[in-house]
Amino acid sequence: MDPDVYEPVADDLTHQEPAISTRYLKKTFFDAFGQAEVKAVDGVSLDIYEGEVFCLLGHNGAGKTTMIGMLTGLLEITEGDAFICGHNVKTQMRAIRKILGVCPQHDVLWPRLTCQEHLELFALLKGVPRARVREEAKKTLTAVGLEEKEHDFPSHMSGGQKRKLSLGIALIGGSKVMFLDEPTSGMDPESRRATWNLIEHEKKNRAIVLTTHFMDEADILGDRIAIMSTGDVRCCGSPLFLKQKFGVGYTFVVSLEAGIKPAVIRPDIDAIVLRSVRGASLFSIAGGEIAYRLPFAEANSFPDMFEALDAQRKRLRITGYGVSVTTLEEVFMKIGTDFGDLHQNQSSNKSQPKMDATDIAVVSQAQHDKDNNDGKGDDGDDTKDDGDVKEDANEKDFFNRHHHNGDDEDKENLANIFAQPTFRLQQQQELSVLLTHTWAILYKRFWWSVRDFRAMFFVIILPCLLVALNFGLQNLGLAIDYPNLVLNVDQWLV
Repeated sequence: MDPDVYEPVADDLTHQEPAISTRYLKKTFFDAFGQAEVKAVDGVSLDIYEGEVFCLLGHNGAGKTTMIGMLTGLLEITEGDAFICGHNVKTQMRAIRKILGVCPQHDVLWPRLTCQEHLELFALLKGVPRARVREEAKKTLTAVGLEEKEHDFPSHMSGGQKRKLSLGIALIGGSKVMFLDEPTSGMDPESRRATWNLIEHEKKNRAIVLTTHFMDEADILGDRIAIMSTGDVRCCGSPLFLKQKFGVGYTFVVSLEAGIKPAVIRPDIDAIVLRSVRGASLFSIAGGEIAYRLPFAEANSFPDMFEALDAQRKRLRITGYGVSVTTLEEVFMKIGTDFGDLHQNQSSNKSQPKMDATDIAVVSQAQHDKDNNDGKGDDGDDTKDDGDVKEDANEKDFFNRHHHNGDDEDKENLANIFAQPTFRLQQQQELSVLLTHTWAILYKRFWWSVRDFRAMFFVIILPCLLVALNFGLQNLGLAIDYPNLVLNVDQWLV
């Protein structure tokens, strides 16, 4: 494994055998004719240990759920090996299921079983002694926060409560290995926080594999994080390791007093930040906050910047400022961008464009010239001459150039993805609409049948063969020559 993107396992884990171990795990899907090949998982090798929460991140279609499906026996492994607590997934799945807990991506619940009955059933399946089944079920209901829903059916529960029940099914029976596929989706913030605390508490004697699209969840719970892309693990390590390796620097946010326009104060703050920290750049302006990107290597120069800002705090109308390290979401986006997997999703997640040094100098010079020419009346209102109007126009043009260009680009991308029709349906004749709908239905049915050959065989081909066989049997001459029967009514005549 490349040490640049894989962090070595902690010393307190290396002395024990991995609870989950995969070596060059692959899963390949083919179309109905066995032609097209899709590599959902492409050579994944990982070791996951007891006592840790291992977060598996990746964009939609990266291979997370497919990998969990192979490790839980739902999907057949194409190539490679996988072991859970020393048992081979290919040959010893019966033994693995006794120590396995799974919270699938979609709730698999019976509509006519209550929460209590669900948990009792899975407790029995996992080998819990019958005398302790009810006690174990009640304990799990309390742990996941469903004690009030003990006798309710899933159809009477919300989506978040169903996720809690699925999580309880994975927990019950003392499962040594747990796979949690987006367990907090659909939960409210309070329930999500309670679930985080539960997972953190239950990891002590278990190995937990967690997938999620909440980066905060992965950052808080994950002892180690692996980011998948196009079926392969691109990096693996602790959240801090990933932020240091793939982070773009610190984020420095300056908050201004209410009612102060950042565009007015920003040039003076730019001068302090850009002069104090080499390589700093403006990141975004949102509301009353100005954000800068600061390099990791320039952390020693931060105190000078803080002192300069504190000295002019009142004049610049600054209420506070703070420095934060790169977020896990930024690391996730950067890795996805590097491997070209998120180019379609980036149009909806783009941040504001960065300003280079030339752009900042243009606006700063315009603002300083404006400050030198400004005059103030007795009432304290600013007065502007023609030069001021020209400078304001230049500054407005600068921001329009940055922001509107991004908006136009986003609109163009959306237009390409969601192309609008060049016709209006209501302007067509009824016969034309009927024919169009009929053609669309036939077109869909044709490709549906082609792609599901087995259904087409049993629905169309097999009935035709049986009918043909029936007609053939009727046309066959029988070898036995039975005598003709004489029909008369003599027996009814008196």
